[in-house]
Amino acid sequence: MLKLLLFVPLMVSASPTLHDGKTSRSEVVKGDFSSGKVSLRTPSPNFTQAYFTDDPEREPLQISFNEDATEVTLEIPKEKRGEVGTVTLEVAEKSISFPDGEIIFSALDSQVEGPGKAKLESHPGNHRVGFWSDLNDSVVWDFKPTRWGMYWVDVTYSLAGKGSEVEVKLADQAVMGALESTGTWYRYTTKRLGRIYLADDQKPVKLSVKGTKKRGGAVMNLKAVTLRPAPEGDTPIAKAAMDGSVTLMANQATVYGQKLRYEPKPKKLCIGYWTVPTDYVTWKMEVPATGKYKITIYQGCTEDNAGSLVDVLIGDTKLAFKVKPTGHFQKFEPVEVGALILGKGVYPLEVRPQAKTKLAVMDLQKIVLTPVE
Repeated sequence: MLKLLLFVPLMVSASPTLHDGKTSRSEVVKGDFSSGKVSLRTPSPNFTQAYFTDDPEREPLQISFNEDATEVTLEIPKEKRGEVGTVTLEVAEKSISFPDGEIIFSALDSQVEGPGKAKLESHPGNHRVGFWSDLNDSVVWDFKPTRWGMYWVDVTYSLAGKGSEVEVKLADQAVMGALESTGTWYRYTTKRLGRIYLADDQKPVKLSVKGTKKRGGAVMNLKAVTLRPAPEGDTPIAKAAMDGSVTLMANQATVYGQKLRYEPKPKKLCIGYWTVPTDYVTWKMEVPATGKYKITIYQGCTEDNAGSLVDVLIGDTKLAFKVKPTGHFQKFEPVEVGALILGKGVYPLEVRPQAKTKLAVMDLQKIVLTPVE
């Protein structure tokens, strides 16, 4: 399939290492995108995704290599060549877990299981499992999760055939999807297959990728699988009630962090385990009409853990409140954060601690925006 390749024996995969929070996890490209092609430096790091930095949907851009990866090119689609901005290129040499909960599984430290010829092909900056002609082969990683929760599943691949279908399985959960051709084995893109739920963070689990159908000689060249925090519930945008108020429930949130999580037990139904002050949570909400809205947070906290300062960010506005004691983390009481004027439309809302006083910041049940007459 590819020439002059370095074949690296695949060892038993190890759990992704935790990012140190200091070294860069991405590179940014600025410049003129009108030509549709931007040459990247070589030897390049192992790019696992590319997208416009300000694109909330992270629509993937393609990256092409020549045969020995001495030339690397970022490709911009025609409809986006007139845009002004920056492109983010995510980087992961080996599998790595980031403080906000994102996990990148790199082909470099994967393990191939099965009777076929699938194997690691590697150049500086371009590690991938190729020669994947047998549907009985699968690519796997072992890891120990730090939290349960919902994740988007992104597959970064190249495919010269007419297409294929794959399954990504995480513990006892699975998501399936179709991969389209990228034109050559040297052009990579990213496909989002859907969401997957990790239910238990106590045991080591296995992530596996398996081809279920192919329309050419091979399933794909697999560069990486990325797990990215996703909204917990099935209504990712909170909408207004008949009275114009907007309620953001804990199960509609996207949780970012190594410890922070949605707790689904009936007596909880909240955002909890807020022991790392850099962990944070976001919602999307639809404001039904322009006007002034009062912001109320329903929070719980023990006497000896109360007092943490927390920011609430809506668009460009930041409000702050102090966590009050309620007697128990799961005894929720309202705290009025403040009021602000919002125009009609969809907004992100983020809750991010400034610091924590002791063991944990708080448990968070819901946030209510109420119109002020």
